[in-house]
Amino acid sequence: DQNYVALLDFFNNVQPKYKNKPFFLSGESYAGLNLPMLGAKIAEDPNFPAQFKGLAIGNGFMNVKMLLNSLVLWSNYHGRFSLDDWDTLKSAECCNTSSDVDDCDWTKHLVSTNKIDYVGDNSKCGKILNDVINATGLYNIDPYNYYQSCYGGSLITYFGKPRRADYLKWKATKESGQSYTHNTADIINRDSTDPLLGYPCFQEDYVAGYFNKPEVQDAFHIDPAWRKAGMVFGDCNSDLYNQYVLTYDDTSSFFQTMIDNLDDFRILIYNGDVDTVCNFLGDAKFINNFATKNEYGKLDRRRWFFRNQLAGFYQRYYAVGKQITIDKKY
Repeated sequence: DQNYVALLDFFNNVQPKYKNKPFFLSGESYAGLNLPMLGAKIAEDPNFPAQFKGLAIGNGFMNVKMLLNSLVLWSNYHGRFSLDDWDTLKSAECCNTSSDVDDCDWTKHLVSTNKIDYVGDNSKCGKILNDVINATGLYNIDPYNYYQSCYGGSLITYFGKPRRADYLKWKATKESGQSYTHNTADIINRDSTDPLLGYPCFQEDYVAGYFNKPEVQDAFHIDPAWRKAGMVFGDCNSDLYNQYVLTYDDTSSFFQTMIDNLDDFRILIYNGDVDTVCNFLGDAKFINNFATKNEYGKLDRRRWFFRNQLAGFYQRYYAVGKQITIDKKY
């Protein structure tokens, strides 16, 4: 409701020049929940001051059960199970069907207090699933990019000031008149596994460190009184998160509201293939099930290229008799 009111204010008061213009919504991850809810509310308002023409969601959190069950399949084929454990998960004890492992519902062996974060129960099946469903089971691997080496706040804790050893090395080099190219070993970034010596994976700790810099807060017009009171920025409000319980674990009804009330409407769902939090397979199943339920037409899956390099694949669904299209790209 707050996002809806904010959009109304934007079109009616902040930027009235955009009234009656086409607009699109886009977001990623948990926007897979927020955007369909917001889009459905807009679609139900015939007097909304602008033309809602579509939305794009990247690696979306749109159906919890499909994401969890698909993550088990994804994990097996990425070597996260032993063959013995996989045989157990496929058995009648763990899987609810004997026809196709793709139809197994492993969520019956999972528990959650907020319907977002799940852990395995105390059953044999739940214990096998626990490390796979839990992001902590990845240890130092980025759960949003399975092949990405990451570092956390415990490994590099300086935000604003360099370590004294680094400063002394810089000072000695400067005073000696030698360029860093004099010895390339001196500039090896030992905290990074990136071949270009960069930091390809900045964790949330470093976002918090950045936004706690006074000059950054000043640029964002943060009230100085807030900082003087000892308040600090964090990427997540733990007090709020610990009390929050997910209301909707399936967004199908919101997508249905949008396509029932809108014409000339487009939806783009796109995924990377190594996100374990919102995996591509779960989102692909969600869209395919939704399109099948609505008897949409479906084009063959095709390749797409970027700079003459194969970049991924896409598939298009379309509503017969309406200008509604859904593109799935990964």
